Amino acid sequence: MFSRRLGHQLVSIYVGPKRKQFSVHKKLIRSSAPFFDKAFQENAFKEGAGGVLKLPEDHPVGFALYVQ
Repeated sequence: MFSRRLGHQLVSIYVGPKRKQFSVHKKLIRSSAPFFDKAFQENAFKEGAGGVLKLPEDHPVGFALYVQ
């Protein structure tokens, strides 16, 4: 049931200076905030086409809470 709503496509988000990796369903992260929706649009930014986003100035613990 979840796979129907979320799909099977995952994106990788690297957070913090040590680049902690988070794998998140693309549909879920895009629906969570306009920033992620724009970042993962396939025709807008390289992140959208490659499915990889780097957030070196953010804190991994804070992002983990956001994803949860």
